[in-house]
Amino acid sequence: MRPETLFITKTWGFSPEQIPLIGFSTEEAQNNFLRRSKRDPNTWVAILATNGTETDPSDRGRLLGAVRPSFEKLDSDAVLREEGIVLSETEYENGVYRWPWGFPVIDAVRFENPPHSDKLFGGLLRGQDWALYAIPVTERLGYDKAVEICELATLSIALPKLKAIDRARAYANALGGQRHGLSGPPPNEGGGGGVRTLGAGYAYAFRLHGGLFGDAFKIGSTADPEARREALNAELRPAVTGCVWKPVLKQHFETIQQAYNFEQRIIAELQEHLVGGEREIVRLSESELQNAWARVLFQKHWIDGPGPGAFGIQHEFVPD
Repeated sequence: MRPETLFITKTWGFSPEQIPLIGFSTEEAQNNFLRRSKRDPNTWVAILATNGTETDPSDRGRLLGAVRPSFEKLDSDAVLREEGIVLSETEYENGVYRWPWGFPVIDAVRFENPPHSDKLFGGLLRGQDWALYAIPVTERLGYDKAVEICELATLSIALPKLKAIDRARAYANALGGQRHGLSGPPPNEGGGGGVRTLGAGYAYAFRLHGGLFGDAFKIGSTADPEARREALNAELRPAVTGCVWKPVLKQHFETIQQAYNFEQRIIAELQEHLVGGEREIVRLSESELQNAWARVLFQKHWIDGPGPGAFGIQHEFVPD
């Protein structure tokens, strides 16, 4: 947590291990949070329990923990219904979850010794706006108070496996990875007589310099983009042919599988631009490539799988 990107709100309780969502009662409050946070991926929201009867007596008036949201709008009520999560009657109004304008929580911590608001703030934060909105701590309580909250000892919280949350986490991590201006067989946990851990991966686009025509790009995925580029260039023998692959785009993913899925989705998106006889090399302008890249990333289908690919084939895992 950083003081500059720390917000605070008041709620009846704190249970991200059950409900990994942060919700608002109005769309205006949801949009207010988007605007004021500037969608900074380092944004955290500290949770202060109310003094109301809805709050567990042991939690009342205490700063319980903090959550880091992903900035994808969710219908919280729909997510809870889809996942079969049923809460206490007080959480609903006319059969609908009271805070439907939500965001997924992709990280959460509990304060090891939750401080009481009397000690931390000199009393309970009064006023409806503290409950209606998420408010920047530095703006209303000062920078030093934000630092004090950030320095509290915390305990990590294991979040439940919910499809909507897993998708949000994968997307947030992809956006947080570096992107700057292996197709072939997909990654596999077996093969070679051993087991390989599927760690972080990258999708890449290399531009061919010195070829017969300009604007030729190779799309692929790998755990090590630079090593992959060196291997491809060794095949070209630049000193003899004058051809060389140079990096154009690189996108980080949580797993090599996600990188492969993204690669396949990009190739399918650009299939009309494939160079004759090639399965991974396309010819188009760099701006067209960048637009397709952003479009496929935003659509998030790569989280679910590689899709049928450019040749209508649903790829199966095979040994490397």
